[in-house]
Amino acid sequence: RELEVLEKQYLQMNRIPAEEYVAFNVLKNDSQASWEKAKASSDFSIFQPYLEKIVEFQKKFAGYYNAALPAYDALLNEYEEGMTMEVLDANGKLLARKYVLYGGLDELFPHPVTGKVMILRPSGGAALMAIDPDTFKVEAHNNWALGLTDHLNSYGFNQVGQYQVLFFKNKDGVWRAADLLSGAQNRFIIRDTKGKALYEANFGPGMLGHNLSIPARSNRTMREMAVADLNGDGAMEFAVTHANGSIYILNEKAEVLKLYNLFTLVRSLATDGKVFYAGLTDGRILKIDLNGVRTINRIKGDIYLLKVLDNGHLLAGSSTGDLFLF
Repeated sequence: RELEVLEKQYLQMNRIPAEEYVAFNVLKNDSQASWEKAKASSDFSIFQPYLEKIVEFQKKFAGYYNAALPAYDALLNEYEEGMTMEVLDANGKLLARKYVLYGGLDELFPHPVTGKVMILRPSGGAALMAIDPDTFKVEAHNNWALGLTDHLNSYGFNQVGQYQVLFFKNKDGVWRAADLLSGAQNRFIIRDTKGKALYEANFGPGMLGHNLSIPARSNRTMREMAVADLNGDGAMEFAVTHANGSIYILNEKAEVLKLYNLFTLVRSLATDGKVFYAGLTDGRILKIDLNGVRTINRIKGDIYLLKVLDNGHLLAGSSTGDLFLF
């Protein structure tokens, strides 16, 4: 990264004519004494002519940096790479646009402690990003790539990715994160809010061990995750689904409490905070708790969407394009 920054600085300097670059630096040196005098006497007019000349130089330099961009965009990019000026009216509320990372972004969700917005991508490295809503600064959170015993990226950069992250309060009222990883190693990890792994369940490899270029097998991939307090004791339980048709119920220490083999892919998962609901590819809707699994309804098509509404009703969307309310 340091070499990239140095290369960028070198290329930018070479775009500016030498005589202009020298004149600009002479101006900055001369302006320092003027600024100190203006500050001491609280008289902005002393520094104003120097500042106006500095601004004019910067406007000119912006055209050398990138003539295709508006001057302010080119200058923004010098101080916060990727930042652009893209302002709409008050109704649009778009203040800026920033390139985060290549590929599609899968999900945005708030961090309950820091107030930052976490950025999730389903593949391309097991690392979350976080963006500060006030400064629009993006940070990499690479510690989320670590399990208890190894660095998951050692299995291949594109073969391990965050699939889902859920923040929850444990029985002691402390914020924790449940992290479902899918790829070379399929894992369920309980972390603290900084991403440190505390507990882990390993569901085995998700690809052919001898060839990491082969994508994860469809029957060896973790699919969905939800959290609920099934027995009302204040401790959370987690439902984690596997592409082979299994549903695991785990506790806050990533210990498996129940394993239900459905032999049909779970397409969607929902909860009302007390029980889990699963939508299957054969159209069945299941109700799941610590006592077992039972079918509560069946519709035509795959259950692509499943959501418990605030009024307690269950909303299901099928591959046929139909919505059902139960």
